[in-house]
Amino acid sequence: MSIGVDILKISRLEKLASKTEFLNKLFSQKEIEYFKSRSYNINTVAGAFCAKEALAKAIGCGLSRLPLTEISVVRDELGKPFFEFSEKAKEILKTYSDKNFALTISHDNDMAAAVVFADFDENHTRFVSAVQKSDVENGNIISLAKAVKLLPKRAENSHKGTFGRAFAVAGSTGFTGAARLACEAILKTGSGLITLGTPRSLNNIFEITLKEVMTYPLCDDNGVLTKDAFDAILKFSQKCNVCLIGCGMSLTDGTRYIVENIVKQCEKPLVIDADGINALALNINVLTSHRQEIVLTPHIAEFARLAGKDLDYVIDNAEQLAVEFAKKYSVCVVLKSHRTKVVFKNGKVFENVLGNSGMATGGTGDVLAGVITSFVCQGMSAENAALLGVYVHSLAADMASQSLGEYGLTPTDIINTLAYALKYLGG
Repeated sequence: MSIGVDILKISRLEKLASKTEFLNKLFSQKEIEYFKSRSYNINTVAGAFCAKEALAKAIGCGLSRLPLTEISVVRDELGKPFFEFSEKAKEILKTYSDKNFALTISHDNDMAAAVVFADFDENHTRFVSAVQKSDVENGNIISLAKAVKLLPKRAENSHKGTFGRAFAVAGSTGFTGAARLACEAILKTGSGLITLGTPRSLNNIFEITLKEVMTYPLCDDNGVLTKDAFDAILKFSQKCNVCLIGCGMSLTDGTRYIVENIVKQCEKPLVIDADGINALALNINVLTSHRQEIVLTPHIAEFARLAGKDLDYVIDNAEQLAVEFAKKYSVCVVLKSHRTKVVFKNGKVFENVLGNSGMATGGTGDVLAGVITSFVCQGMSAENAALLGVYVHSLAADMASQSLGEYGLTPTDIINTLAYALKYLGG
């Protein structure tokens, strides 16, 4: 909350209170009509002027930056004053913050005073600060305008089936957190139904920790999926709008078999992360036979394995290699780094300018994979979902870091901020 206070000697306005030029500069037509109905009562004019000064102080800007004639001090049926903003004024005020205002006006002898209480929405303030870096017109940057345009609109006449069914195949002994983070990210970004396909021996863990996600127990050996799980995975995936595979999955002969055959046989869009990518790297030719949209989300070391190149060489030639890979295998590559690149299958490259060093921690990639999966689930193309997912994920991280700092930022903090990022991006 912030407070703005202004005090004015009423007699200073005595010669100005009914002058047209003065009134038209500072007050709306609605206010001027009200002053006229009260015979330009000097106390009334002074109180309204104080109210606008106090508003500017509560917001933290100069009076000259406010569209004064678009802001009216009006009164309810009991005479209580409040602000009424035009649509133009509302848009301008968003620049400073998203707030609710309370106003009180007092008079005593030759003095008028106004106090404005501004109820801050701190998350909106963080949003405004975070998006500034992306408020650009460069066509290769994932910009604020591009993200706003891509964000799916929520239909009022809807139900859980309206926003799709997501299927995540993830988790293994020692890596249950990866599956949890991915599923919570899917949930927080708007998908209607989420099912986690996970090793049967770990199912009880997820039944307890994921209260809003359904589970689908699958054949396993000591907490790692076996190839016997594949038929059930393929059958269930056909009921869904998208399948995420790889987060915390572990790399064994069984999980390799699952990943390779999902790519070959599944007809629904795929988001492949972590151990799913490592499995593909061992038999990259599998990608030549895919029939569906695929998003791969490797960090630089995982991409070096996919490309079959030395890590230092990949670091020096990352964008060129990602373009060649995306075109060769007809996939969308999200190459994660401090300036993440999204490469379309036609070779077009988009760069993300949001994000911070706090994201360099285990689990952040699982959250990103979940966000992209959710947008595909809601009907976006895989490539557009990758663009929006990268932007929203980094935006949430930047918003969270403003209050928590970068040292202590966790993937869960990013998940907890996703809803606010989407609220203001869509609003």
